Amino acid sequence: MNRLIYLDSLKGFSIILVILGHLYLAYDSDSFIFSFLTCFHMPIFIYVSGFLSSKKNQISFWKYIKKRTKLLLLPYVSFCLINVFIDGIDSLFSYFLGFTRGGLWFLPTIWLMNIIHYSILSVKLSKKSFFLIIIIVELILLILRCCLPENISNFLCIRHLSTYWLIFQMGYAFRIFNIEISDLLGFIATILFLTLWGSSLLYIGTNEVLRMIIRFSSTISVVYFFIRVANSPYNRLLTTFGKESLAIYILHYEFLRLIGPDFSSVFGNSILMRFILFMFISVFIACFCVSIKRCLSKNRYFSLFLFGT
Repeated sequence: MNRLIYLDSLKGFSIILVILGHLYLAYDSDSFIFSFLTCFHMPIFIYVSGFLSSKKNQISFWKYIKKRTKLLLLPYVSFCLINVFIDGIDSLFSYFLGFTRGGLWFLPTIWLMNIIHYSILSVKLSKKSFFLIIIIVELILLILRCCLPENISNFLCIRHLSTYWLIFQMGYAFRIFNIEISDLLGFIATILFLTLWGSSLLYIGTNEVLRMIIRFSSTISVVYFFIRVANSPYNRLLTTFGKESLAIYILHYEFLRLIGPDFSSVFGNSILMRFILFMFISVFIACFCVSIKRCLSKNRYFSLFLFGT
């Protein structure tokens, strides 16, 4: 499958925001910047995953499962075991059955999304039936989210699946039906996102429907922007990060462990200086993760078990 330049730069941008968001989560979670970042940094990843998912059943179902398991579940299990070894056996439950799984929740979640999606593609459906099945799956996930015990729901990634399933399918639909984001749609999505996000800071709070609209509108807005600047010479670094985004996602948690108390307090209450510092650290960590990944990948066993390649 040919890679589209803007998708790699989009993923690169997103992974920097993921690291940046985790720094804010650790040291300044009440900041409006953290609230802003969480609107779209993970939805972008999900959107791109859906966009790049299979158009049709190109290989057998079991070969597809094997391929996805190697790429996603094998690194997940490997790093969970590494972290359990570091943190002690008491952390076993949180890494394999917890809600965030030490931050690695994305890997089993996107694995399950791909499997469900590929299963749907195995049935010949009209366009109308396909979209109906997508909505039915979302409704089933929401019901399971409400009814299942928390530990079972966490194990099956139900909350994450119900949150991002439609974003994944939006990415798939945009590609399969050649949907282009017009200037008008990009403008409307941006205004809608900024209006609802700004309102949420004041009074909307945790309204799930509005949060879903924010995720959709913010994703469309950011994708629109990156399509327009795809050929920018400044995209080279982001494109590199994008191609290694999965490795950066996995590895950056290990480096965040090494950061101690709130070092950013030296800047006092300066929002701008804290943002600049966190952004610099995020880019540095991403660069370091790429270097570590390329070094470790020279060994075929490290390459396989740590990065699924």
